[in-house]
Amino acid sequence: MLVEFLLVGQRYTHSVVFSVGLIIFGAFVAGARDLSFDGYGYAVVFLANITTAIYLATIARI
Repeated sequence: MLVEFLLVGQRYTHSVVFSVGLIIFGAFVAGARDLSFDGYGYAVVFLANITTAIYLATIARI
């Protein structure tokens, strides 16, 4: 959502933003004990997710 907003200017309703925020918060709570397991692995996955989001937001404009 953030990438779409930055690249395309796509806006979402407050309820959608809240719902996505709640899902992200739940993911952090669920994985809180595992964050110290392998920082490099988490960084690689995070980078892959960011690049995928940028790619999908970019091709949506085509």
